[in-house]
Amino acid sequence: MGLGMTINVRDNGNLVNVDIEGIIKTTADSESFKEAVNSVSGKGATININILHSFAITSTIIGYLNKKVRGDKEDISLLVYDSRLYDLFNELNLIETLKVKKSG
Repeated sequence: MGLGMTINVRDNGNLVNVDIEGIIKTTADSESFKEAVNSVSGKGATININILHSFAITSTIIGYLNKKVRGDKEDISLLVYDSRLYDLFNELNLIETLKVKKSG
């Protein structure tokens, strides 16, 4: 894993996968995350966000995702690979809202 966070977007029309590699920790990471999701929003596609390494997520991203799902009615789901991040979403009562699943 390199320095910083990287994002790979795979747009297959009705299904979009957004892979987040690295740790989400800076304001720039949050902005990059939002830009990637915004680039595929509003098309009626299902957006699967795969958070591959991060054990944490910024409050900015949590609020942003909540707005996208509740306000904009986007079909977004999250697949997290770190149980600490899954536990955070569980503590915030966002498992159902954000369709969070844990890999493995």
